[in-house]
Amino acid sequence: MSNKQDVTQRKSNLSAEKRALLERRLKGQLNIPVKQGIPKRNEAGPANLSIGQQRLWFFHQFQPADASDNIPYAVRLSGRLHLEAMQRSFCEVVKRHEALRTNVCLIDDQPKQIVHQELIVPLTVIDLTEVPPAERESTMDRLSGEEARKPFDLTADPLIRCSVLKFADEEHLMLMTLHHIIADGWSIDVILREVMMFYKAFAEGNRVELPEQEIQFADYAHWQNEWMTGEASQQQLNYWQEQLKAPLPVLQLPTDRPRPAMMTTKGSQLPISYPLSLQVRLQKICEAEGVTMFMLLIAAYKALLYRYTAQEELLVGTAVAGRNRVEIENVVGNFVNTLVLRSELSGNLPFTDLLRSVKATALEAFSNQDVPFEKVIEAVQPERNMGYTPLFQVLFLLQPMVNTTQVDVGGLRFLPVWSDQEAVKYDQMLWLSESDEGLTGLLMYNTDLFDRATIERLLLHLETLLTSIAADPAQTIGELQLVPAEERQQLLVEWNDTAVIYDEASLCTHQLFERQAEQTPDRIALVFHQQTYTYRELNEHANRLAHRLRELGVGANVP
Repeated sequence: MSNKQDVTQRKSNLSAEKRALLERRLKGQLNIPVKQGIPKRNEAGPANLSIGQQRLWFFHQFQPADASDNIPYAVRLSGRLHLEAMQRSFCEVVKRHEALRTNVCLIDDQPKQIVHQELIVPLTVIDLTEVPPAERESTMDRLSGEEARKPFDLTADPLIRCSVLKFADEEHLMLMTLHHIIADGWSIDVILREVMMFYKAFAEGNRVELPEQEIQFADYAHWQNEWMTGEASQQQLNYWQEQLKAPLPVLQLPTDRPRPAMMTTKGSQLPISYPLSLQVRLQKICEAEGVTMFMLLIAAYKALLYRYTAQEELLVGTAVAGRNRVEIENVVGNFVNTLVLRSELSGNLPFTDLLRSVKATALEAFSNQDVPFEKVIEAVQPERNMGYTPLFQVLFLLQPMVNTTQVDVGGLRFLPVWSDQEAVKYDQMLWLSESDEGLTGLLMYNTDLFDRATIERLLLHLETLLTSIAADPAQTIGELQLVPAEERQQLLVEWNDTAVIYDEASLCTHQLFERQAEQTPDRIALVFHQQTYTYRELNEHANRLAHRLRELGVGANVP
């Protein structure tokens, strides 16, 4: 491989934020100071929480039985399982990472990290060998879901749970669940990688010695709290206060049911699979426009939201790994941070103009990613509404999904599998990933707001819009095709066939409305500002008003 090809390959392996930051640096747009390393804490004993941990602790006090901050993970194990070697492997990983030995307790009315010197995480084995083969998948899904929904006691429970479902002598499913207060998605990869290294050594009767961690998560939390008192953090906060100054729009996606007064976390998800040919065409546009795939896809998602809502200003959230320092790349902990990307879509601008605007916004946001999202909320002080998440209502991610590559380790085959998550923290979370098969991913959605059919249609619209962008990115966002040909035929031709005479032609408007209210009583009929009415509610209001008018004598002589 040539040096040029090697550099291109290494660049493509970077995360979205790192690729964007590298681009700015190469163009001389970033003056990046040399960052000092994160030191170890001087004092022993209880440690301060990181700012992200403080938020998770705060919400846990109100809903201790809520499992929406659980991180479930599952791995199929094929072959002979050395249970003792697996148990020892987990013990070694827990020994290496303080976060896995941490509880959070109140000390002098302040939550603190309590790191235990030693913690044994039992590897529970559940024997399911009596389950018929035809029922194994459903049993696996049921038990995985039950495990994922089981809450943690942050003060007393080990905040990592491990169990093994045994279906046959050489067929197992390993379940691992962690609380988000001690880990993030990146941490899962660190844990699994080290478990496999230790397992291989123990299963083969060998020893493995990994280099000692330079720092632990508690060291990072201490450093972060200190950093937040400095000038650099204030400069970043100033950026976010300017970027997110009022008035802030609230996304008004059309929903299938009225929005609850208090946001819920009931969710489901749909898989996404768009063809490789589409991914390749979009990548060529990225190269021509000098943008990353992340920038193009989030711009497309914003164009879709604009077409759904007609809102000319949109806020969409995204997540960054928060591991932009070498010493924390292999540390287990909750480093992930959330950024908000604000866009103006007025004037029916060409998609290429929106793309350039999103690029500039993303570069600035990634340059100011060190300030925790919780501090941004404190500084911006958005108007609070318990029915909506603060600052943004939908999240977009472009990052690899669960690595489903099978790995042979010590005679045992490890195959990570995706665990369905039933808790969702936003109206929607769109998660895409580039792969050899094309754009894959999933869309998680709040089931108290949306029906499955609605989300299926939205994903079809997104694919149509991306295909239209691939054909001609210079089109205005209003010209981009949204509705596939089959749906256009139905809307414009079949449902507009005026040659058909319906019985409804002889009915009055209020009678037609009442008939519609009977057929779809819970559908949204009217939206005014942030207030919505279903057909049933609107019909009831209309009836009460009609009766009142009659009582006042209005229309009394009307038969």
